[in-house]
Amino acid sequence: MKNYSGNTFVGTTKDTTYSEVELQQKYANGSNLLSSHEEEIVVDQFLFVDRVNQFLKCQIKSCNKKMPYSVGANVFKCEGCGTTQKVKLAEKGMSARLCVIDEGNNLWLTALNDEMEKLTSAAGIKENSTTDDIAAALLQLENIKIKYDKRSKFILQVD
Repeated sequence: MKNYSGNTFVGTTKDTTYSEVELQQKYANGSNLLSSHEEEIVVDQFLFVDRVNQFLKCQIKSCNKKMPYSVGANVFKCEGCGTTQKVKLAEKGMSARLCVIDEGNNLWLTALNDEMEKLTSAAGIKENSTTDDIAAALLQLENIKIKYDKRSKFILQVD
């Protein structure tokens, strides 16, 4: 089964067989489907930082490939389209996985570019810091208010 553009498709081969089944939904999730999946917590401190990733985006709009960011480099060559570009003109991005304690359990959350900018700013991280420096600085943060999606575990907002 595949879902494409809101339509469900069944993949078959010449050897595919099928039989009719009676479909019954045992548990209706009605009100749960409409409920918010966002939760707001205050993080006393981050326990662990994993997968800190700094990258550059290719400036060629038809390519837009993400490439690792090398601290101190002035130019980079895009692996996707082969063009050489200036680092200072390229869009930079960052992501990380962060572990917090929520209701006595370890909870791994993913912070993407916008929220990472807020976290690194709060931690006083300089623009050309290494991933190790970023991870160490994030571990020093305390009492950070965050909102996250309980389903995807993505951080939606940092205050």
